[in-house]
Amino acid sequence: MIASSFFLGLSLVAALSVPPACDRAPQEITVELADSGHDVRVCPGDTLRVRLSVQMGTGYVWQLRKNDAKVLRQLGDAELESQDKTMPGGTEYLVFRFRAVRHGDVTLELVLVRPWLKDQPPAKVFTAKVAVGRKDP
Repeated sequence: MIASSFFLGLSLVAALSVPPACDRAPQEITVELADSGHDVRVCPGDTLRVRLSVQMGTGYVWQLRKNDAKVLRQLGDAELESQDKTMPGGTEYLVFRFRAVRHGDVTLELVLVRPWLKDQPPAKVFTAKVAVGRKDP
């Protein structure tokens, strides 16, 4: 009796400490620089799209600095996206895409740098704490 009560209590604690299950179809979630510093919740199979503005021709580029690829796998290289293709010198965006592959917590960090200036701090930093929930089998 005592053993069954102990295991029941232990099961309840374990259930409360695990994030809720993700029981929906995979989605694409987009975050931008304004979302930096916030928590992002995704489910396994979701695609996290990080869209960051960049002024091409200045030498600055966004680079991935921190991630756990076992939890959040980058899907290819960043892609350039133009808001208005008819306006030269307009704001463009580098879009990074990541697939949530298993549950866990990840700190995702991207930095805006001039790659050849190794000793210079980043002009901007994007950081997000990404929680990948679990999917029930």
